[in-house]
Amino acid sequence: VNKATGAVNMISLPRDTYAQIPGVDGIYKLNASIDCGGGWPDESNGYSTSGFDKVCEAASWMLGGIPVKYYYAVDMNAVKGLVDAIGGVQNFEIEMDFKIQGRSYTKGVQPHMDGQAVLDYLRVRKNIKESGDLNRINRQKRMLVAIFNKIKNEGLLVKIPSIIEAFDGNLYTNTTLAQTAALAAYAYNVDPDSIGMYSMGGHYRNIFNWNFVLTDQQARVKLIKDIYGVDVEPYKDYTSSAAQARWEKMRAPVIKERAQAALAKVKAKLDADAALPTPTPVPTPVPSTEPAPSPSQSTEPAPSPSQSTEPAPSP
Repeated sequence: VNKATGAVNMISLPRDTYAQIPGVDGIYKLNASIDCGGGWPDESNGYSTSGFDKVCEAASWMLGGIPVKYYYAVDMNAVKGLVDAIGGVQNFEIEMDFKIQGRSYTKGVQPHMDGQAVLDYLRVRKNIKESGDLNRINRQKRMLVAIFNKIKNEGLLVKIPSIIEAFDGNLYTNTTLAQTAALAAYAYNVDPDSIGMYSMGGHYRNIFNWNFVLTDQQARVKLIKDIYGVDVEPYKDYTSSAAQARWEKMRAPVIKERAQAALAKVKAKLDADAALPTPTPVPTPVPSTEPAPSPSQSTEPAPSPSQSTEPAPSP
């Protein structure tokens, strides 16, 4: 939100982004930042909100150090409850047929979508034509603008603080009620059609034995410059080539170990073959130099019947 120019921009940071979680060593996706900070508040961590602080730190890292001071963290029940609290969303066009948990939706303009329908639309990403998390991000941004438009047109902005208070346990924020009211008042002058929508995307790649989004660093630098007017450096260690090099370095010892094991098996077989006794060679017959006599060369003539000395037996 730029109070000087009146501009409002939404920047999506894909949850599968290969990212640095500040203060944490290792290879992580961006959405791991909440767990690195302690997780969603519950009994196991004393309802600590440090997980949200770590998400803000990770988002700030993605933005090249631009501080992210405030947050509104919601779970799925809060989204559903918000839509029902404002009377649903009307005349919203969904771009595909889809099914989720036994509920079916047909492509086209929806006269009315209640909280469950909106939640299904925001969540679905499988078995649809435009699948994947990046497409889901775009749907979520469109729906958020539609919800904002409904709130503004229905004159519900003044009720935002009380609506937020109703979501105890499903929504957390580090803003005060006065700050939330100030944002709602500011929103009166925001044209929903002027809200800029961006994604700090890249491309999916199976690396580190998992699917990561590898950020296009040049596009990231340009996006931050266009929106904030701030020059930041590309993260050279988080380019696609750098990630691939890191992955190859990690795999090298494993590949070497497996190759050595395979070579050891081959060597053992060769050594076993070499240890076998040498077989006695069978002599090869030598052809005779004397030609075999033919019947015509015999020195003893074969007796013919007329030369027989024995009289022929009578009948």
